[in-house]
Amino acid sequence: MNVPSPIHIAMRPLCVLCLAVFVLLSKVCALYGDVNITQADDQSVTVRSPVYSAKIDSAGNLAELTVLATPALAHAFGNPKLLPPAPSIHVIGDIVAVRSGELRDEWTFKDESIHLLTEGSRFEFQIDKSAKASLAANGKGGAVTKDSARGNTTVLVLANDRTILSSKRFHQVGYRWAPSQYGEGSLKPGALLEIDFKLGGTAEAVQLLSTIDIAPTGADTKPLLEDGNQSVYGLVHFRGSKIGFISGQQNLSAEDFAIDYELTVLDHYVVGKQVAQLKQSAVAKAGVWSRTEWQLPELPPGFYYLKIAALRNGTKLSDSELTFTVDLPHYDHALTRPGDFESFWKEKDARLAATPAQPQLQLITAASNPDKFYVVALTMPGGKTARCTLSIPGSRSTDPAECRGANPGANPSASGFLQRVEAAKAPDYKAPAHVELYYELPEAATYTRWASAEDNNLIECALIELRAIDYLASRPEVDPKRIKLVGASRTGPLVVIGAARRPGNICGVSGHVNTSAGISWTDKPYRGWGVPNWYHPTDAASVAKLAAMAAYVDPINHAPDVTCPIIFAWGVDDDLAPPQGIDVMFHRTASKWKRISRDAGGHFYSDGMKRLEVALSDVLKSSEPGASDQAILKQH
Repeated sequence: MNVPSPIHIAMRPLCVLCLAVFVLLSKVCALYGDVNITQADDQSVTVRSPVYSAKIDSAGNLAELTVLATPALAHAFGNPKLLPPAPSIHVIGDIVAVRSGELRDEWTFKDESIHLLTEGSRFEFQIDKSAKASLAANGKGGAVTKDSARGNTTVLVLANDRTILSSKRFHQVGYRWAPSQYGEGSLKPGALLEIDFKLGGTAEAVQLLSTIDIAPTGADTKPLLEDGNQSVYGLVHFRGSKIGFISGQQNLSAEDFAIDYELTVLDHYVVGKQVAQLKQSAVAKAGVWSRTEWQLPELPPGFYYLKIAALRNGTKLSDSELTFTVDLPHYDHALTRPGDFESFWKEKDARLAATPAQPQLQLITAASNPDKFYVVALTMPGGKTARCTLSIPGSRSTDPAECRGANPGANPSASGFLQRVEAAKAPDYKAPAHVELYYELPEAATYTRWASAEDNNLIECALIELRAIDYLASRPEVDPKRIKLVGASRTGPLVVIGAARRPGNICGVSGHVNTSAGISWTDKPYRGWGVPNWYHPTDAASVAKLAAMAAYVDPINHAPDVTCPIIFAWGVDDDLAPPQGIDVMFHRTASKWKRISRDAGGHFYSDGMKRLEVALSDVLKSSEPGASDQAILKQH
């Protein structure tokens, strides 16, 4: 499940000296389930779970991975032949994100598994020399496991007879362990690669059983909304109360044995609250594929997390997971607007009005080029400066002007801002057909600073969004009533706030995988990206503290004031931008034309969202669909 967990440090009374040492060595300690993630001042990260321990050093390398105290794997970040610039390493809940220019690794650490997303380099592991075997499902070494859907998994058997099960097939050359897709040519080195690793299973477990397949019975495959707003795109959704599944697994051994299956259902949002548990026993026949039927009790509308485990004599041999939804058209949540919500925002508008933007423009394109590109500096309240780029085509279409936000990136020399500037210097520079303003978020736009309702990263970025809208509306080339806002991930909540606070200027909004939606809920504590170090969703005091501050910037609370056409999208397994809040935000908008793409998968720019971009452009009478948000999403 592609997202972040909040951060909490629990300390017993210590002597002054020990406390000082602790603070010096460890600046972040994240707890997510049974996983403890600690980041030191040198950016290095230590991870501990009941099953494994890992260390990411200050150079971004996964320097150590041990499974039940047995050394297993290590890897080097980036291209070993070309040392990348010093990386930035951030702990975002249960994700450790490593960035260096265009290189990135994202490690998501769960209790018994690790999810890896890597891009920009040829990725490979070094296997510890004590490892016993690396065997692929269809490799020459013999089938120790079998993925019934693809047959492409690999199992690494360690010295303690525990295993690492990879969701993708690996080739071994000496002690190098690399994805087979490289050698087969189906994946270019440097391309985006995602792999799941299950850690700690017994060698016996993978020798005996295939992967557990889970298929829904009675799930909806039709659009969820009567007006045809979206299609399910692989999402497992149940419209009514008949919720069922069939699980299947093959006994790969030469003998029969007894097996117990255990099904658990967790509320996908309330930090693992168990809502159902079922058990069945069976005899696994040698070489036979067996099926088990499950009928769940009626569940209220919402998001749910299913796990089915196979056990033998009380020891778990394997398990599989699936996220599903129930009756989403009726899923909702009350607003959490404080009583002074409107006066709070009127005061912010007054502060902006009292601080002239004083735009300073620097022309980047050649004077003879009819298309113009400027670097723009806008003054913010408190004396800070918002940096923007403004492109103005010499011959414009009827499309509305666009206002977008972008992150500075881990490596300032490779930021999107500077890339746009460098591109504009080319003699043949061609601007987009519409006026486009990009504002750059500050380097600290992590939404982890929550000192008060007045002093936090999110409201700082929201005010930059409003300043950018006001400046764009003042331009003579722009129809001030026809500005389109585009945002994704951390800029997703900003476009909702912008549309709510500037309804006279905004004609359309494209926002997907919006973070921060539901960040002010206390009954369903937020577990997405952008929370302070002291927050943890199971700690009621920290939940209440954050909710009181965040209620003013929770985009759901702004949704009722959004009246223009708007599109949303979420991935059901997204832990950076949890879908629950996004779905409620969709319901709560007052827009007469609104669409949402509910998708399988995690934090990504889905095909469903791309279709909605075209639909929104048609509504706004654009000549062509809006530009891709993939670049913004990559910088998250």
